[in-house]
Amino acid sequence: MALPSDRSTASRNPTLGSSTAASVHQRRNMAVVWWSTYLSLIFLAIFIYGLALLVRVAQDPQLVALVVAALGALAIVPWAMTVLRARRGIDNATFRTPTMACAGILAFASALISLWSPPAFGVGALPLALVLATAALSLSKGRWWVIFTALFLPAAHLSLAIALNGTPAESRDLITVTWLSFFTVLGVPTSLWVWAVMVELDVTRQQAAELAITGLMHGSVTPDLWR
Repeated sequence: MALPSDRSTASRNPTLGSSTAASVHQRRNMAVVWWSTYLSLIFLAIFIYGLALLVRVAQDPQLVALVVAALGALAIVPWAMTVLRARRGIDNATFRTPTMACAGILAFASALISLWSPPAFGVGALPLALVLATAALSLSKGRWWVIFTALFLPAAHLSLAIALNGTPAESRDLITVTWLSFFTVLGVPTSLWVWAVMVELDVTRQQAAELAITGLMHGSVTPDLWR
């Protein structure tokens, strides 16, 4: 990345100018990748949770099911806001925020209440699983155990709900939703981890480019290094 004070130098040096243009193009590509990844994750979470829950509420609009729907939706909003912090990379503090804590509290309440809400216990634990799978990426130890727990949380939640309430008539549909929840949760840490690796590689590339440009300006690096 060329420094602002070096723009005239870049314009006089074709090699330097081409490297600056490549850097701008790379940043645009990274922005496209990020927003594609982010919007895909958010859309999938909202689609699986919202569609399944709306179908259950429509079939049996109990008050407790409506409460679960509201709490789950409110949990997904701060979760989605916190995931935005991953754009600049992921470290131990990325997801340790009050916003994520709020999402966790709302998601836990939704999962707990939905145990006694037969129309909702197919997806009642999905918001909590999303929060756990995302927050685990900021853990220095035990992150894979937390992710593993998040992956199977919807299935465990469904099993417990059936044990408490009996097998519902739409049990086959609930199992299908649970499988969809599994793959939805799996996509969150996987996609964010791949993005974090891309950010680290991009930072390394930018640092190398800045060093090379500095070398060109002082004559210690030849243009052949850019080929």
